[in-house]
Amino acid sequence: AADLARRIALRVFHAGALELPSAASTLPTLTDLKMGELPFTSMALGFKLFGLHDWTGRLPLAIWAFLGVVMLHELFARLIDRRAGLYAAIALVTMPLYFMQARTMLGDIVTMSAVTIAFSGLAGAMLDDVGEATGASFGLRRMLWLLIGVLGLVAGFLCRGFLIGVAVPALGVGLSWLVLRGAGAWKRFSL
Repeated sequence: AADLARRIALRVFHAGALELPSAASTLPTLTDLKMGELPFTSMALGFKLFGLHDWTGRLPLAIWAFLGVVMLHELFARLIDRRAGLYAAIALVTMPLYFMQARTMLGDIVTMSAVTIAFSGLAGAMLDDVGEATGASFGLRRMLWLLIGVLGLVAGFLCRGFLIGVAVPALGVGLSWLVLRGAGAWKRFSL
């Protein structure tokens, strides 16, 4: 993964200092990557900015992991309370899969974070202070949640494509909406 990211940094970001004489330097294809390009592009940007070191490839992935944790915290803190947001963030960062992916250069943490960001944004747009707030600030807050959700969907698509990166979080929120509506609880959650 690090070598593929190095090659992307070399060809896409024109980081000539990353050229290694005995290594391949052609731009990898999606077939070479075996997943979407966003994780590798993130690592490549770290290599371009800070040089070819272990930590420079891991830093962008750790930032993605942090963004996922922050969005989950914000969702729970907004919908329930700050303590619930803290507990949700702690639960996420202590999950072995999330923690290990955040530390390695495998790239799947970007997918996990993108799905978390998309789910949090879409769920926040659906449920944020519904029925209590009115006016422009309410609509603006919902639009901000929706924008975050759409950015998460775009990142998910660039990581793993439509089925995993877009359909999973979108269907998760959409099915929740159907369950709430079917249970008659939707009177509180009118869009």
